[in-house]
Order: sequence, then structure tokens, then C-alpha cells
Amino acid sequence: MKKHVLYIYIIFLPLFLTGQTELCTNGIDDDGDGLIDLFDPDCPCDDSAYQAYCPVNCENVPDSFPEFKMKLKWETDFYRPRPNSLSDITSIVAGDVDNDGIVEILCYSLDSGRVVIYNGSDGSIKTQFNLKYSVETTFLAIGDVDGDGKAEIFVPVNQLLGRTLILCYDINGNLLWESEDLLQYFGVTRTRMYIANIADFNGDGIPEIYFGAVILNSLTGKVLCHGTEGRGAVPYIKSGVYTWNHVTVAGDLLPENPGLELAAGNTVYKVNITNINDSTGNSMIPLLADTVVKDGFTAIADIDGDGELDIIVNRGIGAYKTLPNGIWVWNPRTQKLIARDSAGDSGSLLFIGDVDGDCSPEIGMTYSWELRMYKYTGTDTLQLLYSMPTTDASGLTGITMFDFNQDGRQELVYRDQDTLRIIDGPTGKTISSTKVLSGTAEEYPIVVDIDNDNQAEILVNGYIPYVGGISGYPEKIYAFESAGAPWAPARSVWNQTAYNVTNINDDLTVPRYPQNPATFIQGTDSCSQPTCPQVYNSFMAQATYRTQQGCVQWPSLDLQPELLDWTCSPDSINLRYVIHNHSDGLVAKDTFGLRIYNENPYDDNVTEIYKTNIFLDIDKEGVSDTLNITISKNDFSGILYLLVNVGDNNIAPVSLPLSNIAECDYLNNVDSMEVDLAMLTLDLGPDISRCDTGIIVLTAPEGFESYLWQDSLSGKEFIAAKDGEYYLQTTDKCGVIYSDTVKIESFSIEKPKITMPSIDICAGDTIQIQVSGDYDGIKWYSGGNIDCDTCRTILFSTDKQSELIVQAEK
Repeated sequence: MKKHVLYIYIIFLPLFLTGQTELCTNGIDDDGDGLIDLFDPDCPCDDSAYQAYCPVNCENVPDSFPEFKMKLKWETDFYRPRPNSLSDITSIVAGDVDNDGIVEILCYSLDSGRVVIYNGSDGSIKTQFNLKYSVETTFLAIGDVDGDGKAEIFVPVNQLLGRTLILCYDINGNLLWESEDLLQYFGVTRTRMYIANIADFNGDGIPEIYFGAVILNSLTGKVLCHGTEGRGAVPYIKSGVYTWNHVTVAGDLLPENPGLELAAGNTVYKVNITNINDSTGNSMIPLLADTVVKDGFTAIADIDGDGELDIIVNRGIGAYKTLPNGIWVWNPRTQKLIARDSAGDSGSLLFIGDVDGDCSPEIGMTYSWELRMYKYTGTDTLQLLYSMPTTDASGLTGITMFDFNQDGRQELVYRDQDTLRIIDGPTGKTISSTKVLSGTAEEYPIVVDIDNDNQAEILVNGYIPYVGGISGYPEKIYAFESAGAPWAPARSVWNQTAYNVTNINDDLTVPRYPQNPATFIQGTDSCSQPTCPQVYNSFMAQATYRTQQGCVQWPSLDLQPELLDWTCSPDSINLRYVIHNHSDGLVAKDTFGLRIYNENPYDDNVTEIYKTNIFLDIDKEGVSDTLNITISKNDFSGILYLLVNVGDNNIAPVSLPLSNIAECDYLNNVDSMEVDLAMLTLDLGPDISRCDTGIIVLTAPEGFESYLWQDSLSGKEFIAAKDGEYYLQTTDKCGVIYSDTVKIESFSIEKPKITMPSIDICAGDTIQIQVSGDYDGIKWYSGGNIDCDTCRTILFSTDKQSELIVQAEK
């Protein structure tokens, strides 16, 4: 009956999931489309998540990718002052371990026996603590396994070829647990083992620590199960009694099997954990590859492009030369060999990623004195792309991959015994290099954003030859950044040795069900540049920020100046302006060229009249503070044009792009304003004569900034009630002073005299009347008849008694 119920459940589960809505915070693929939480476009975007960056409207995809090089950003104090110490290098891990918003960098210092935690912004020490035991070396792993918002630190311990165990500490150096001696589970009498990794095999929210083929509870250190076949190890001495490290990887290798499996060399283990207190009831069922495949350092990726993870094994030629060696790619679902080649001496961890932009990952590794890169071409023999010489005698040093310029091809970051290099992925040519020395072991550089500046940095340990002061070779951690065009954004997390971007969340919590990196992401065909759909199909490669459609974003600025107003002095003009950043994806924080022209800067016959550079810090979709420019008054007349973000060598008429600082719209980078500098005229008119009873209102012309009359009165009008000389001083917008005077004097007017003041006339008669005196104008008014009402002498007649009035004006 139970079998029948289970059978029906398995058949209908996919149909049930397909009809579900994706819940975006539970760590489960609710809708069955293969995409979990923020990897699923059904969930809202989140700019803080590397896999769910919100699409930007303002984007500029470059048509070429400039060369780039690196420069030193900072270096730590030395953590190993041992003179002439050239071995036992430790790893570097990074993440915000204390949830304070600052990226921390962790490593182990052999000589002090301490775990050191550095501030990622400047390399200063935040804290450090001693280990319970002295160890040869250790590769740390970090993760928030108890959900308290702070990471736990896992320290593999190998005591001088004796006991092998794991210690767990909190970030304050408190020992949380100590495992039992684990050597008994490795199938050898001696091992040099110091690599542990973190995963949640059964999806119960309580992560496990895996150490080779041994799996422990991350909260208690109790062994839950262990494998007895492949262990991800390379025999180092005859008959395998000694192994140099074990590198295994957790992943969803068998989709029909619940939870995660463990890839360990020639073995894939079905992991069944039902008891988290001890090993009772738990199991690891091994599935072995073809007999040609042997145990060795392990990685996972989809090599043959079928959307499922394959297992890649590197087993170099060890101290005992007759033992089998090789590079193998095999299918864990069929246990069949996919492809192979022979190995070199020693051998590093594998690094896997698309270096040539063909949407298929290449496979790389180092051996003694060489670096190799392989391509799978569909045959059972891997194609060697290139082999390049190195200065690494150990042949153990690893490589990190990152696409620094976002051209779709991974670059390699490698440090051998004397040089840190950025290497062109498809050719193996060195792009940029600098001197950093090391004795080399299995350590490797990492790529992270250590200071939240949205640009990748490189972290590497080693030493730089030092003259004077400290003797020997003081080892440090060095941070390198771009010395030219900004590098692409990168995650701020690299939490363990066998790193894949989907095995850890940005907040250092461990996914219950990690996104399968072989999954084809939905929507890459909508990206603004060609994008391979398996964007996370890599191993030991850092991720940049992408949208949920898998698109790399090229957020660009969109600057627009706005001229507000102008003022002037007698010899200069001051402009007030602001600059808008319309970009929704990028802060304008840089130095920009600013120019002023007397004509449209895109036209011919334009003259540049002002040039400067300004530093701006404007938020996304923000505006600057009000800014000022002062220029000579003699440099132009008429309309002034302000242009922002113009390069030093972009001579008018300017061409696009305006500068090497990309924008999505350069055409709105100009604003104009008319500046009228014409001289004004102040004229109060001719002198004024007025009647002795009159009042004169003096009115000044419009257009001046200030008016000052002789009595210290201001305003455009002045009431002149007395005779005298009146003075006005005005100032225009530029501070030019004008003045004028007007004289006012009064006079009296005699009453007009009529030579015949009164007379009697008969009806129908006409008489002549005359006004004497010096007048400017005459006006007659009467009820009778007047032949001319404005003449000095008139003819008047009336047929009734009438009053005759005359008005004289002077």
C-alpha cells in the first residue's frame, strides 16, 4: 500500500508544482520551472542580489572593450613574518561575516596560529583569535549555518600528519565545537587534509560540512555519514597510504534523487540524511564511473551542454609515477566517460568557465611548470586549447576566473611563484601582471567586491620583495583594482575553497536547494548583447550582477545640465546651474569635463570660451547642488551654451561619444541661455518748466537693477514738488553705473484780458472780441456763436443773453 501511494505521488508531483506560484523567499522551486526564488523572473528584482539585478532603462553597451590593467589598492600588515618561509600558504575567504555592511576578509596565519579578520575597505585588522591547536595550514570556510545573521568559521585541522579534524568558531573566536578525529574515515593511514566545504544535502535548513567524503552536522560537528569509495583525493605515496588533500563537490547531480549528491573523483554518492544527531539511519550510496576514471580533485559543470551537471576529475602524476593519472569528464547519471586526456605532474584544483564566448565551458588546471586549457568538442578526447609555461614548481596553485570587461569571455587570475597575472582566456596571453611571490600550495587569488564600489577587486596572498626593514619574506594579503576603465561589478562573497556562485547566498546563508548552475536561464535572448543561457555554468569563477533574464547590465550615466540664471559684474558673468543624472542604474561619481561655447557646440564655426573639469557625486535619478561658473564678460555675446561630460581632446565642433565616460544619451548634455549684455540708456528728458502750482512726477526708464535719487530715495518714480536740479543714479545687472539730471523751474501766468469785457448787441448782430497777453493757447466757451474757439480774435453773435468764457494757457 505504501508503494502504491508513493508511486502516485511521484507521478503527479511535477504537475502539481507546475501549477504553483513561485514563492520568492522559501528557497524552493515552487512552480517547477527549474529556477529558485530570485533566479525566477516571476519574483521581483532586487539590486542587492547578484542574480536579480533590476533592469535599467539607461544602458550603453560598448562596441569595443578597452585593455585593462591592475594597480595595488592596499596591502595588509604581514601575517607571517617567518624569515625565508616559502610554503604552507593559506587560502583567503571573503564575505560580510558580522552583518555590518562591510566586507570582511579572512585567512589563517601559520606563525601566530590565529585566524585574522580584515576590513575589506582598507585591509586593516578588525579582529583575530587563536586556534585551539597548532596546525600546518588550513583553508577556511565561512557560512551562516545557524541563521543568526553572523557567519560561523570552519577550520580544518591537520596536526603534523597526525589527527585530522574540524573546529568551528564564531566571529568573536569562541569555539563552538570540535569534531572527532576524522582520519579513520579517509581510508589511509596518513593525509594532509585542510579543505572543507558547506552544503545543505537534505534541504532541511541545517547545512552540513563535508570534508572529503565525510559529512558532518554544521551545528554540532557530529559525523552523519561517510563514503568508502572515491574521496576526491590523489594518492601521493605508494599504495595510497598518503594523500595530499581531498577536493569534493556537492551538487544536484542526479535530478531523480532528492537533495544533493556528493561528487568525489570517480564516485557520485547518493546522500541520505534523516538523522542529524549521528550516523544512525544515514547513508551514502556510491555510484562508480567507468573503471578508466580514477579518484582525484573534483569539480562539477555541464560540459556536454545537456543541461545536467557532469563530473570533472584531475589526477596528476604524483610522487609515485606508476599510479594512473588523467583528466576525466564523466556523466554521473550514466556513469559513462564523456572525454579524457593525460595529466601532468602534480595538479591543481580545476577551474571551469567559458573563455571564448561559444557558450560551452572550457576546463583548466595547472601542473608543475605549466597551465593548461581544454575544450570539449564532442569526441572522447579533450582538445588542448593551449599550454603555457608557469613558474610554479608545486603544480598545485589554483586559478580564479572572472569576466572583468563583460565581453562574454572569462579572464584567468593566476599567481605562481613570482607573478600575479590576468590572462586572456582564449589565448593564454598575459593582459596585465605585477610582482607577487609565493612558495605556492593549493591557494589561489579570489575576485570579490571588497568595498561595495560596484567594481571587482583581486585578493592574493604572497610577498613582494622588500629591501630593508623586515628580513626574509613577510607574507601579506594584497588587494588590486583596475588602473584604467572600471572592472565589472562582482559579488562580495567567496566563502570556501570549492566555490561555485550558487552554493552560497549573498548574506552567507546556505541555500536549502541551491540553484543548479547548469540550468538554462529564461530570457537571455532579450539581453542587449549576446548572452549564453547557462550563465552560471562554471566552477571557481566569480559572478557579476545579472538580471533574472541572465543579462549583464551596462548601466550608464545620463547627465543633463540646466542653466538657472546669470548675474554679472562690470567685467565678468556668473552662471548658476545644476546637473541632473537621469540614470536609473548608476551614480555619477567622477570628474567630468565642462565647456562653454558661443554657439551650439555641434555646429561649425563655434568657439570654446570656457573650459574646466568638475567632480560630481550625484545619486541615481538625482540632481547636483547648485553650481557656479564665472567667465569674462568680453568672451561672448548673445546665447551661451553649456556642455557637460566632454573629453579633453573633443574639440568643437564636438563629436560623439563626448568622452570615455559612457552615457545612454549624450544629446541632452547641452543647455543654453540668452545673456543680454547690451548697454542701457538713462535719460530723464529735457529740463522742465512748470506752473508755480504744479507737481512733476519724474519717471526713470525700465531695465535697471537699482535706482537712487538725490535724496537717497529709491524707486523708478520721484515726485518733484520744488524747483531745482534733480539727480538720478542707476545700476544695471552687471553693476555698470549710469546717471542723469533734469532741471525744474516754475513760472506764473497772468489772467487773460479781453479788450471788450462786456457789451450789448442786438439780435443778429456780430461783434469782434480780442484777447491780449502772451499765451501759448486760447480756448473759448459760450452759448452763442463763435467763428473760431481757439483764436485770439473772434467774431461772436447771439440772439439771447449769453456768457462768453475764455481760457488762456501758458
